[in-house]
Amino acid sequence: MISPLVSVLLGACYGGFARWFFAASPDRGSLWRQVFGGVSIAFLFLVPFALGVLTAALKPATTREPAWTVGGTYQVVRVIRMMVERWDRASLDEQEEIFGRRKVTGAPLSGKAETDIPEYANDPAGEVIPLTAHIRLANPRDGRTKDKVLVRRGMSYSRGVDSAGLLDQGLAFVSYQRRLSHFLEAQERLKGEPLEEYLRPEGGGFFFVLPGVVEIGDFLGRALFDAR
Repeated sequence: MISPLVSVLLGACYGGFARWFFAASPDRGSLWRQVFGGVSIAFLFLVPFALGVLTAALKPATTREPAWTVGGTYQVVRVIRMMVERWDRASLDEQEEIFGRRKVTGAPLSGKAETDIPEYANDPAGEVIPLTAHIRLANPRDGRTKDKVLVRRGMSYSRGVDSAGLLDQGLAFVSYQRRLSHFLEAQERLKGEPLEEYLRPEGGGFFFVLPGVVEIGDFLGRALFDAR
């Protein structure tokens, strides 16, 4: 998210060759809760942990892609409308089973705190965390997801009401990963999940984020221009 002042400055500096992709007002009252009422899970629990995760999302030198991509990352953006009225008709137990987390604390159903790791090995039949729970399908924590880190964050937005008088609210989802296939594999596992009934994707895209500036005299995209 960026402030209105920053958006004006960016438009003035780069308006000739860049354009806005998506803009909506953030739901500031729900900074730490998404519009379904649950805790908005953050990945920045501890600085050392965060740095390790971020590094795992950057492209390494051992890749078959062009050298200028090293240190960059793939970005996925999804604008997801959340059908709040329909969700509110579901019971609390059903909501928690759909996500696999406690609504109030954000803790997995097998734990007590938001940062607890879900215990799938001790729950193979899904008696505690259902096999169809969102968190279990997105990251089953087995060999399929080893070294396939998605650094992601969802930011709630609100655009008032639509022409039918329904709340126009949702999530601007952003994730970073070394390969787009890592995100697409997760989406394949999520196909048909119970949560789908309450969501409506309305836009998004795939992008490549250039490696950052690392020293004085460097500039964004230098490796790309050097490769020409």
